[in-house]
Amino acid sequence: MITVDTRFSLFLRQKILGRGTSISQFAKEAEISRRTLHNLLDGSVAEAKFKTLLKLAIALGIHPQELLSLYVKSIDFTYDDASSISERADTLINGDDIGFIEDMTIPDGSTVSACATFEKIWNIQNTGSVHWQGRSLICVNELLEVRGMDGRRVIHGLRAAKQRYPVPDLTPGERVELAIRFTAPCYPCTVISCWKMVDANGELCFPKNEPLSCLVRVIAL
Repeated sequence: MITVDTRFSLFLRQKILGRGTSISQFAKEAEISRRTLHNLLDGSVAEAKFKTLLKLAIALGIHPQELLSLYVKSIDFTYDDASSISERADTLINGDDIGFIEDMTIPDGSTVSACATFEKIWNIQNTGSVHWQGRSLICVNELLEVRGMDGRRVIHGLRAAKQRYPVPDLTPGERVELAIRFTAPCYPCTVISCWKMVDANGELCFPKNEPLSCLVRVIAL
């Protein structure tokens, strides 16, 4: 069984009340149902969807990683059977692990012009004990639904030059800068593109980790 303690709920409630808006009004701004928001605030949602947390972060004007990290830290895992224990062990496979160091360019929340082309660079590290070989970053935007400031859905969002980028082979402890070239939508919106690492067989290396993200506010000139 998975439960969420009160730290996440209290943080969320304080952020919303600090905006001077009602719970119902904020739910409308975040484009989530009032029931979902109330359940998050009273801690009765066991597993919040990534898409819901992303919408909350955008509406609150905070980095999605801040909200996601707090949510993950608030989860209390209780395992009832052997299959659940096996699922927990899959978080790290044979000592494999990844560390996000910093955004080298375009920190999440940056402003870019409509139709602009720019390069996002992440600095990551092999923090495990496994030699990375034949790995790639793939776009996982199909898991997201993002809407523009006018309420319409962003179909294409941030367009990457490619949907897959090779990751250089790295020994444990080594760092690398990964660069992806994006083109912003041609109208005002807030949009995100998310990426995850896969192995040579196309399997996600860290399925439960937060994705690398590029979150920007697009403004008209």
